[in-house]
Amino acid sequence: MSKKEYDKEEKIKTIESDLESEKKSDPSPSSVMSDPTVTHKPRVPYPQALDASFPSKKDKKRDAKRETFKQVKVNVPLLEAIR
Repeated sequence: MSKKEYDKEEKIKTIESDLESEKKSDPSPSSVMSDPTVTHKPRVPYPQALDASFPSKKDKKRDAKRETFKQVKVNVPLLEAIR
């Protein structure tokens, strides 16, 4: 093996060992992300929105409109006058 090849291999080994030592000492999230055993479980941001017993604003508005239309009485002669 020539001197150049030997120096090149030594540089590569040095760089690899430096990288290994940095990985061990660096608590960056990248090392955690590379671990395949770690799984992410997404959470619902507003779990109360999924509660069926909680009436929404749309339901309240719809019920109010229904009540209004229940009270409407149509006079047939009035409709004929409008035509």
